[in-house]
Amino acid sequence: MPLKRPLGSPGFHAGEHVTFNPLKSSNIEGAHYDPATRTLTVKFKSGTAYRYHDCAQHHYDDLCQAESPGKHFRAKIKGAFKFAKVET
Repeated sequence: MPLKRPLGSPGFHAGEHVTFNPLKSSNIEGAHYDPATRTLTVKFKSGTAYRYHDCAQHHYDDLCQAESPGKHFRAKIKGAFKFAKVET
C-alpha cells in the first residue's frame, strides 16, 4: 500500500497530495517522482524526507527497481543533485 502524505502537510504545497511508492530497504521508506517539476522525493525510515531537483524520471524508476535501493541511492542520487529537506 502506498504511503500517503495528507494535503497541505508542511514541506509540501497546499493542496498537494503525494503518494510514496514503498521500497524494500532497511533505510528508505519510499519514493515519489513528480514529472512536472522533475523532482524526486525520498522518505527515509527515520521520518526525514529530501526532495532532489532536476532529476530525470529514469532515476526514480531505477531506484524503485534496484535490488538494493539504499545502495542505488548512495551510488546514483546522493550528491548528484541539488536537494532540500522536506518537512514531513
